[in-house]
Amino acid sequence: MHLRPATFEVGLRFLVVRLHAEQATQIAKQRIASLVKAKAINSHWTSVEPDSALQVVRKHDPAQETQWQVTFVNKAEKVTSRQIIYVFLGIDGSFRTTNFTGR
Repeated sequence: MHLRPATFEVGLRFLVVRLHAEQATQIAKQRIASLVKAKAINSHWTSVEPDSALQVVRKHDPAQETQWQVTFVNKAEKVTSRQIIYVFLGIDGSFRTTNFTGR
């Protein structure tokens, strides 16, 4: 079946590119690096590799849409409530939020 160019262009306007877990972790690592650069978190976070990358629907999200949750665990962090950072990305890789609670 051959598509006319106009039909194909219209279809592209609504195309949502879904990330693979590897791509989500790379974006999350970039987010961690920017937080370190802004001095929002300690510099030792730059050497921490992602622990997991999962597609989740956040309980507290009013839109109830699927997002990437990339988790970083840093046992070197002295404050136990700050040993895990959660980076949330849209399914397309757009940044949503970063926090220590997972909410």
